[in-house]
Amino acid sequence: MYLMKSIWKSSFYYMFGFLLFSIILQTILSTQIAIIITYFQLCKKNYKWWWKCFVVAGSPAIWIFLFSIYYYVDILKVKLISSTIMYFSYMLIISFSLFIISGSIGVISTFFFLKKIYSMIKIN
Repeated sequence: MYLMKSIWKSSFYYMFGFLLFSIILQTILSTQIAIIITYFQLCKKNYKWWWKCFVVAGSPAIWIFLFSIYYYVDILKVKLISSTIMYFSYMLIISFSLFIISGSIGVISTFFFLKKIYSMIKIN
């Protein structure tokens, strides 16, 4: 909520520190959850892990967009249609970008994890 307030209500004084912390935390969590989901899929012998890993790692973007709807309705209370269109356009672009970035980070980190664990298998 604090990050949304600093972005949309023009209070930039602490935004960049919280934004950096949020990005680092988002990257770590996307990496870990994508690796765990993929590992469980591979344990069930489901080798089509690419898209599920991408969607699971990018799913926080859906939550952010839903939170932006709540933030718009409950806190901003904007009355102009042009401001509404601009707000939802920006939030859709931000959410979609976050979905693509987080999903890509999840797939790339899972790929390196799988490369590492499969390289440790010794074939006799």
